[in-house]
Amino acid sequence: MVTIAKAISGFRPSVTFAAGSASITAGFESVNYDQTATTKVKQTGYALAANFDVAAANVNLAAAFKKDDETDYKVTSVTANMTYGNFGLGVISSTNDKKTGDDPSLLTTYVAYTMPVMDIENATVTFAGSYSKAKNLAAGDNDKVTAARVRFNYGF
Repeated sequence: MVTIAKAISGFRPSVTFAAGSASITAGFESVNYDQTATTKVKQTGYALAANFDVAAANVNLAAAFKKDDETDYKVTSVTANMTYGNFGLGVISSTNDKKTGDDPSLLTTYVAYTMPVMDIENATVTFAGSYSKAKNLAAGDNDKVTAARVRFNYGF
């Protein structure tokens, strides 16, 4: 039996510029490795993110792009979310360019509300709901999911 040692290399630098209550971050990623003796993975990507306040709301915007240099497969993701006091909402979109057949995509919207748990310091409970719609999945199907969550948080 022959064992193949995997050589993995990569780097992920990022830089953030902040001014007052606003910031912008840019990043890059490159990763290379041998998945098998004949299959190599070589991917590059970059992302931009911005965070700023609009009146009493905090807004986050981000976009990320990835390309597989071996297969020319591309992924693009964009997100926007906002918090206003205990209330939050957002949208996430992701598309894949597979260069063959149907290109899958996903769109998720969500809403959340966080409130304290009784009088326990640093304890909160978040109620959240989301709706996701996926198109052109592996079998060419579409899918829709509505979900609800309850998340207990304790910061210490």
